[in-house]
Amino acid sequence: MNFGRLLSANSACLRATGRGAFASASPRCFSTAFNSPRSPWLVTGRLAPAHPTRSLSLWPWGSSKSQTPAPSEAASAAPEPVQPSTPADATAPEAILPAAPTETAPADAAANAIVPQTTQEPELVYATPFDPSSVPATTDSAFQALDIATTAVTATPLKWGDLSALGMTAWYTPAGLVRWTLQVFNVTLGMPWFWSIVVGTFLWRVSMFPFHLQSIRNGQKMRKVNPQMQVIREEIQAAKKTQDMLALQRGIMKMQQLNAKHDVNPLKLMLPGFINLPFTLGLFFGVKRLCEEVPQLAVSGFSLLPDLTVTDPYWILPMISVALIQLQIRASAADGSIDLTTAASMPHIMNMMRIFSIITIPLLAKLPIGVLVSLITQSVFMTLQSTILRLPRVRRRLGLEPLGKGFALPSLMESIRFGLNWLKTGGR
Repeated sequence: MNFGRLLSANSACLRATGRGAFASASPRCFSTAFNSPRSPWLVTGRLAPAHPTRSLSLWPWGSSKSQTPAPSEAASAAPEPVQPSTPADATAPEAILPAAPTETAPADAAANAIVPQTTQEPELVYATPFDPSSVPATTDSAFQALDIATTAVTATPLKWGDLSALGMTAWYTPAGLVRWTLQVFNVTLGMPWFWSIVVGTFLWRVSMFPFHLQSIRNGQKMRKVNPQMQVIREEIQAAKKTQDMLALQRGIMKMQQLNAKHDVNPLKLMLPGFINLPFTLGLFFGVKRLCEEVPQLAVSGFSLLPDLTVTDPYWILPMISVALIQLQIRASAADGSIDLTTAASMPHIMNMMRIFSIITIPLLAKLPIGVLVSLITQSVFMTLQSTILRLPRVRRRLGLEPLGKGFALPSLMESIRFGLNWLKTGGR
């Protein structure tokens, strides 16, 4: 056996460890059995390594873990330090060649291999290639296809509650009430939007008829007391100029007594107009918002006016609306709903309104067709209403006085001359 050779090699390694020249190094010894504190007969009089060393075992059945002495045993077994010798006397330790790399089993190599992380690219989905032959040959066909698609979207019927979700049916506004009633006609009764606007506008004007009738009766009362009121007004004006306080109070008392005698109250006279005006504006703005924000009105259900959301490019409906307004003003003056006897300028003011309606044709042309349908319906209703109220039999049934003379409007030229004269005299 080579036990003697191993012993001599290990002794040489230990001697090199105890030298001053190699005390800072960590030499590699061949066996941990000879460095173990359990064999003090091999390390007596030698220094322990300055640093912990890595030990290799040549015995296949030996432990691969190095035995580290306890701190107390190392302190008791540590000998006195030895003076380092000269470099000439030092024995160089044997060179330890680096161990050849051991081959790793294929399974271990596969397990310990570092797999590079790669980012998975998203799967690309390619659309169908564009086929130029699928495009219609003419531009008109393309527009027809677009019109069909738009009609398919707008043809979806409106459901109950859709207008409420858009905030259009507020009960505390006249416009909200108008839109709610139009929703009833369209959704509940199944009417097309054209006829819903026509019928809804007609019924709203019918609901305003009692206030219109009261306005006519108030006008008749005013015509009865108007001459006496005119005399009292002149007395009051004269008292103000002379600063006669007694005459002024006397004139005010006469006016109050006259109003009480004939049941004439200024607030009652203005009440029908205050009620009628908000709902007239509510019809206008209610239908206007429907035409602007509800796409279902693009399908009107009336072949002559298929789309209620667009304007009239030929201005036919605006001119019809203005023509009916002209008839409505003349009919209202004839049935006594407008009192023309209260002031000499009143008939000419009515003619100024007729001229103003002609000026508004460009403005009406910018409105949607649905709004113009509502305006035309109102004008037709008001004209028919005034025509019916001129009938003597109807007036007797409603308790109205027979029509007198002096209710015809002057011509436009007479009103123009009156206006020029009014400007020259400074409004007197």
